[in-house]
Amino acid sequence: MTDPAPSTTVPGDLPISVRRARPGDTHAVLDFARTTWDGWDYIPSVWQEWLEAPDGVVLVATPRAQREIDRFGRPLQPDRPIAIARVAMLSPDEAWLEGLRVDPGVRNRGVARLFHGACLAWARAQGATSVRYATGEDNEGSHRLGLHHGFRLLRPWRSYQPPHPRVDEAEEAETAASATLVGEDEFADLADEATGEVPADVAEQAMAAAAPEAEERTAEAPAGEPGVERAREELEEIEEREEDREELAAVTGEPWAAAGPPSPALSGATATLEQAALEKARRRLRRAGLLLDPGSAPDLRRRWWERVRDDPTFAMGDRLYEFRSWAFQELTEARFAAHVRAGEVLVMEEGSGRRHRRWALAVLPLGEALSADQRPWAALVAGDGAAVLDLAVATGRALARPLRLRIPDGAPLVTGHEDAFIAAGFPPARETLHLLARPLPSDAAVDLGDPGMVVFAEPPRRVTVPPGA
Repeated sequence: MTDPAPSTTVPGDLPISVRRARPGDTHAVLDFARTTWDGWDYIPSVWQEWLEAPDGVVLVATPRAQREIDRFGRPLQPDRPIAIARVAMLSPDEAWLEGLRVDPGVRNRGVARLFHGACLAWARAQGATSVRYATGEDNEGSHRLGLHHGFRLLRPWRSYQPPHPRVDEAEEAETAASATLVGEDEFADLADEATGEVPADVAEQAMAAAAPEAEERTAEAPAGEPGVERAREELEEIEEREEDREELAAVTGEPWAAAGPPSPALSGATATLEQAALEKARRRLRRAGLLLDPGSAPDLRRRWWERVRDDPTFAMGDRLYEFRSWAFQELTEARFAAHVRAGEVLVMEEGSGRRHRRWALAVLPLGEALSADQRPWAALVAGDGAAVLDLAVATGRALARPLRLRIPDGAPLVTGHEDAFIAAGFPPARETLHLLARPLPSDAAVDLGDPGMVVFAEPPRRVTVPPGA
């Protein structure tokens, strides 16, 4: 058994009780966890989802001190949360800590340090043998907290992505991208009104007239003739529109052109629409020649895995990948194969001959990005830098959405290609994301301060159902 970690309780530490969060905590939690960064925080947008998610546990700390007031002169109430955090299980043995917030009224009272230790105890109870979390490079308090609890800093990761447009442009781009992927407003340029509503007869006539014309131009034009490629693209677009009509009609039970896009409130159609958008995105990636066939033979999957396994950028990133946005876990061969089967692996090869062939691979968690209406991101990129750029540009073009890359800082695939990344529309972010990690064996000591400083209202026990369990 490992010797207990030394206690660092200092005068003024506030004793806490730790329990699982419940819906009745919402008002108290959002009172201190909605304006963390210059008046903004993501906690309000995920709070309900976190409470219901089976892969994690949301914890709160409440004060145990009697007749105390906080730094603002407010009395501390026994069961009112003063801190929150979530322990998410990314796999049966990998825990991810996120959302640690402390009420400003009790900061500098040791609450974060004591509560962090309690989160580790809960993570171990879920079966975690390793724990990680991420923070900004300039968040000194978070780094000190990790160091105190035995975390070590892994290599920083840097984002590469097109700059965010202005607010009004962002709203327009978001609407346009959503319409393109779901097929909601394909005929907006034919609308009688500015709302984009299309009379049914106009839509049907345009569909009927466009297909034969595109087919004729494609069939009659000789190979290499200017405009042939565009004609083929037009034909593919028309075919996609027809597929969209069929998918949406299946949801509503009536033709799309006559009924318009189904309301998410009708017939529980939201999930079906998201699936339709996902399938359409995959069709586009397949037609662009980027998608590694989900039905690929095991030997082909293994060859691509071996490339990733031996890739220096993958090794530099501690073999981690960001399959869930802002959460990193180990990529294994079994997980890689699962992503191939799910249609989430994109590949590209350039050049000729074994020695001169450049390659690139990306794992793209497209389903989560579309359903959450986020900018798609590459959970992992590997290969030659120039080929990775070509793959990223082609993917963004196919999806009609800009792509975010996050790459270990100083990675070989970026070195020597810095100017090319900027020229291709992927400038590096100024700041990096720091990943911290620590092992959590069953006999590892967890610092909970002096006896009685942390009391568990409910003993830590397994309550999560991690992915793959």
